[in-house]
Parts: sequence; C-alpha cells; structure tokens
Amino acid sequence: MCCRSWVLCGPLLDCCRVYALDVVGQSPWSEDRRLDDCGGWLGEVTTVLGLPRFALGGESWGGRVALRAALSVAERLTHLVLVVPVGVVTGPVWTGLRDGAWPVMSYRWWPTGERLERILATQFTTRHGEWERYLGEALLAYRLDFKVPRLGRGDGWERIACPVLAFGAELDVHAPGEALLGRLREWFPQAEAELLRGSKHCPPLTAEFREFLGGRILRFLDATWEGEHR
Repeated sequence: MCCRSWVLCGPLLDCCRVYALDVVGQSPWSEDRRLDDCGGWLGEVTTVLGLPRFALGGESWGGRVALRAALSVAERLTHLVLVVPVGVVTGPVWTGLRDGAWPVMSYRWWPTGERLERILATQFTTRHGEWERYLGEALLAYRLDFKVPRLGRGDGWERIACPVLAFGAELDVHAPGEALLGRLREWFPQAEAELLRGSKHCPPLTAEFREFLGGRILRFLDATWEGEHR
C-alpha cells in the first residue's frame, strides 16, 4: 500500500506493508518544485521499491497525484483509495477565495496568530497543536502555487479497472463532498463512495478517526483482493 498521508494509515500499519511517499513539492523532505510527470515518478519509485503490483492511496493533493499517476500505472494497480482529492471538482469561486486563497495570502503577507486561526477554522475538522504549528511554518516557507490543474472526463479513466474507494468531506470548501463523489462515480462505475459527514477538507485528526478510516480501507482491501499479497 502506497500512501501520501498518515491519515490513511491507522490499523493498516498492523497488517499491511505501507510506504508513505514524500511527494515532490509537497513535503519538507522533497524538492520544492511542481511535479508534472506524476506517473513516471511513481512508476520509478515503486520499481525501485520492488513493487510490481500495489495498492495506491492519496489524500488531498496526494489524492490528485494518485489519480494522475494511476493513469500511467493502471495495469500495476490492485486498488485505488482516494480521500478528499483536489482537482476533481471545485466549490463556489467566492467561497474558495474567501475561505481558501485569501486567508492564506493575508497570512503570508502579515503572519499573525489571528490570521492563522482563520485558516485553521475553515480547513481543520478537529484541532491538533503539532499540525497547526507545522502548517503555520509551512505556509511561510513553501512556494505556493494556487493553480490546481483540473482532471477531466476525457482523461482516460476507463483504463483504471481496479477496485476504487473514495471519500469526500461534506464541508470541504475546496471539493464539496457530494459533488466530488458524484464525479468520481461517473469516472469509476466500480467505485465505493463514502461521504464524511461534518468533515472539512482536513478530516478529524483523532485516533478514533484513524481507526475508523483505516478499518474501512482494510475491509475494502480484504473484500476485493484477488490473491495478491499485501
């Protein structure tokens, strides 16, 4: 199982081999540049790791990376798990500017605790001190690029025949959950879709939620695995 975010893990770590990949441009451990060839990058990484077949998961921007990369490695995928991926649908423009872009830009221009609090209030379902401090520092250090290239109906999603599990967040200002899941069902008729009620873009950062999400993913894997080793 390859994943972009610790949110996906939970009980998966007890029974699956999990690789949490640092996506280029989205981690303090990787290069600070936009990665265009996600498929080529993921193909090379998984080959070096000795994974001819693998399940792929991603959350938020990592979900978009997973979708784009899946098109290039479709024949190697056993499963695809998506948690609030961006780039599939967008919410109202004004809401995105008011609750997304403007709070971030104003904080970068004049960083204060009050401005950071506004970002946290619109993005986080629950609070977590370590993640809040990290986000405050990251927003000042990263070269932010607000252009999220949209993924479209004609991108070739029919090539992805593996089982798909998708989660959308009901209160997500970036990708409203019901619209997101509706679009993903159009692209992947085989998809299982689940709406996270009351969740903002960043799902709850609690042990209970990790147990729930990891358990849900594990049941999905167990029910749809066809003789592959995890």
